[in-house]
Amino acid sequence: MSTFFTDLLHILQNPYIALIFFTALVFDFINGFHDAANSIATIVGTRVLRPFQAVCWAAWWNGLALVCISPCWLSTSTVRTFCFV
Repeated sequence: MSTFFTDLLHILQNPYIALIFFTALVFDFINGFHDAANSIATIVGTRVLRPFQAVCWAAWWNGLALVCISPCWLSTSTVRTFCFV
């Protein structure tokens, strides 16, 4: 983990690279809203699920992805077994 912070410090030393780095992070964060909205709109538009069901379905899978991908949770054996990591 210390190499991650070392690399991050090297990135932040150059202001142009830091600007590009943070712009990419902001874009990725905002793009996540669009992806979630598009996936829910597709399910509702094709009448597979009602709007409330589609939002609950998306929230469930996004929450599960957060638990499976988050590094702080990966140290527990239960999550490792459940998420096949």
